Amino acid sequence: MRIFIVVFCCFLTFACYAQDKNYRPIIGIVAETITNHTIISKYGSSYVAASYVKFAECAGARVVLVKNNEKQDYYVKLFNSLNGLILPGGDVNNLLQSPYGKTAKIFFDLSIEGMDKTGDYFPILGICLGFQLLTQLPIKKDIMRHGSDSENLAIPLKFTPDMDNGNLFNVHTTPYSVLEALTEHNTTFNNHVHSVSQKVCIDFPQNFTKVGLEKFYRVLSVNNDRQGIEFLSTIEAYDYPIYGTQWHPEKNLFEWNTSKDYNIPHSFRATAVAQYVADFLVNEARKSTHRFSSEEEASKYLVYNYQPVYTGDISSFEQIYFLDP
Repeated sequence: MRIFIVVFCCFLTFACYAQDKNYRPIIGIVAETITNHTIISKYGSSYVAASYVKFAECAGARVVLVKNNEKQDYYVKLFNSLNGLILPGGDVNNLLQSPYGKTAKIFFDLSIEGMDKTGDYFPILGICLGFQLLTQLPIKKDIMRHGSDSENLAIPLKFTPDMDNGNLFNVHTTPYSVLEALTEHNTTFNNHVHSVSQKVCIDFPQNFTKVGLEKFYRVLSVNNDRQGIEFLSTIEAYDYPIYGTQWHPEKNLFEWNTSKDYNIPHSFRATAVAQYVADFLVNEARKSTHRFSSEEEASKYLVYNYQPVYTGDISSFEQIYFLDP
């Protein structure tokens, strides 16, 4: 009888756990507005690089492209229907005041509010420019990003002692092969001209620490640019499922760049690192219970309504989705 009770209780526990999981996660990706007249502007005025879409899809999620300059109701509806958000990299001026920044802020605030009030789980991953935006959203002001000689730079991470308290990377949960690839090989691709510093310097006094961000974010890794200047490379929030990588995991898998001689790593180790981050994000999204009212409603928003354009010969992205062709 005791054995039966133990087995039955274990079965109930597993059943409850299975019900709590969302095995049909949908992740939103915030679009960026093309503000300058560039060669890709002839295709549309806002876009999402296809590599970010594939990055989420390769780990078992579907994707919704999130438009800018929409009414509040649109974003609230999507927040309650999506299971996570990616803030992609790119080139945006006046980051907080840009359409990209304003859209991200709505989701960021709703995620914080939901977690604080009801424990509502909504993960956010910021990559490159998205990483920098995540350092501005908690304090609602543009902290000074300093110049960084970090374009086309593939390097290993330098983990901080606090990494072992993290969720994204942790010696107890992250496979050793991934940690080895991250710390011993050039598996993280950087392509940024601005960075966020943790150190006080006369050239960038409004750094990460001075504005109090160390109370909101745990720093998991730092790196140095070609001039030896240190920048933050991986962060995560202490109390919320919010993560940031200054480096590009999606490029290791999906960007080949025929228009420029980029040194994007495509080794087995590099792709394993990228796949690990994608799997982590989507598994976080599976913890969210948000839903569209039906599959029919979801189908109206999914990325399948758009067709990617090949742009590998004219831009740094192999393919791009244009939201307003």
